[in-house]
Amino acid sequence: MLEDSPLFAMTACGRLIQCGGTGADCGAIACFFLLAGCLQTWVLAQPVSQPRASNNDETTEQFRAIDITHNALSLDVDFQHQRIVAHCETTFQAHTAGRGHFDLKPPIQRYRIGRSGAWIEGSPSIVRLPRHPSKQTWLSPPHVFEPGRTYTMQLEYYLDAKSTARCRFESAFVPTGSTSKLISAVQFLKKAPPGASVPQDQLDFLMAVMDYDSRTYRTDGRTFLERYLPSSLEGDLHSASITVRLPAEQLEDHLLLGNGDVENVLTTDDTLVGYRIHYPAHSTCSSIYFHLLPRDRYYLTEQEISPRNQAPIPLRVYSTRAAGKRFHDQSASLARKYFQELVNEIGFYPHPEFLAHLYPRSGGMEYSGATSCNPASLRHELMHSWFGRGVLPEDGNAGWIDEAVTSWWIDGGARTYQQLPSLAAQQRKIRGPLVQIGRYLRMTNRGSYRQGAELIRILATLFEQNDQSLKLVLIGFLENHMHQTINTSDLLEHLQTALPGKAEVIEQLFARFVYHL
Repeated sequence: MLEDSPLFAMTACGRLIQCGGTGADCGAIACFFLLAGCLQTWVLAQPVSQPRASNNDETTEQFRAIDITHNALSLDVDFQHQRIVAHCETTFQAHTAGRGHFDLKPPIQRYRIGRSGAWIEGSPSIVRLPRHPSKQTWLSPPHVFEPGRTYTMQLEYYLDAKSTARCRFESAFVPTGSTSKLISAVQFLKKAPPGASVPQDQLDFLMAVMDYDSRTYRTDGRTFLERYLPSSLEGDLHSASITVRLPAEQLEDHLLLGNGDVENVLTTDDTLVGYRIHYPAHSTCSSIYFHLLPRDRYYLTEQEISPRNQAPIPLRVYSTRAAGKRFHDQSASLARKYFQELVNEIGFYPHPEFLAHLYPRSGGMEYSGATSCNPASLRHELMHSWFGRGVLPEDGNAGWIDEAVTSWWIDGGARTYQQLPSLAAQQRKIRGPLVQIGRYLRMTNRGSYRQGAELIRILATLFEQNDQSLKLVLIGFLENHMHQTINTSDLLEHLQTALPGKAEVIEQLFARFVYHL
């Protein structure tokens, strides 16, 4: 993504920490935590390698997390009441004994949790963060979990214009050229066919991490998947399925686009009642893209790309008709050109397909094998299909990696220096550490785009002076860690292994640019 801003969140006992995040530069904390008694500290489900403790990190506390393994979300569209009734079944494991916390923005209507067929009804308690600008809350089930057990949680809640408000995205009802329109992710519309006496109902529903600006943060601050279903830490990998059902008269008017495997939902007599999309086990709360849209309000181009040494890859590009057919055709042509160039340069594509939602306004956001962006940002967001949504930052302190590499490779033209900059010249490019933003959250440090890209340029120069290509070394890093979470130490170790004679120099560069030592 191309924009981001700092966020703050608070531990359950009231201590404020500054947040960060992954290359998905949108903001929010999405946590599914296990709280042991009144302990103030928190520990990630996966260990984080962090050479230097930041000033605002809860390093003395112990954070116990539980692990979501699958989210099954069922959506029934209610046009009469202009809402979507959501039923979510979340399967998770508890690593240690204690109470759990999860993040979900819509108010819960019904709740129960169980194991081995025994169900406990109740209502999760609300843990408020009073000093957080968004008045963000976490939810805690009303009982203690046993370590090593698998649990199932069932929730019912509503998704409507109010509960999903303040998300920004381009649609048929957003004026062409709008630069900062903040609207809802759920929009119920009316279609007036020629000669019809009664308008037909339509729904435009985008479920994804949202591009946003500072107003979104001040108003809400939660733009990740917790707007739609229970979410966990950024590094929590799990599968998901989303089923959406519509009344029969609306089915033909709507199309489901997403970065998963889509199938029809049929009754026993093969009557179509909806659609279901499956997401792989390496998905995170920043990976998923789901758009249920009215067919007559968008242009869609479908094509195939045939990279070298790889099976044909479907490429789908769509845009609102409000932007015009010329804009759409030019966008589809650019998508094909950029996709072909990058796949041939890197040598492989890590996702089954690429889906691009393109619009005239500025900005952009990346997903696993998908993007929603302006054509000017398309190459940047497409690169995140490898760095950011191919190899996955495990938390906010790893989020600088994909933006630094992408900004150098794409926006900076992969340039190198004729000779390594002096220490004084390097210091002039440094504004602070890239990893001080907190281990538990998702926002990428703003310095990743320039300071991080400067580090990658210096590293590229160092490798070039030793007759190596940093691009090839980074491609090797992709191959070793594809669809896995990574952290700063993983990248450092890979670079030092690739250039062992300069291991100390590389470590000094990381200390200077990443940790600001």
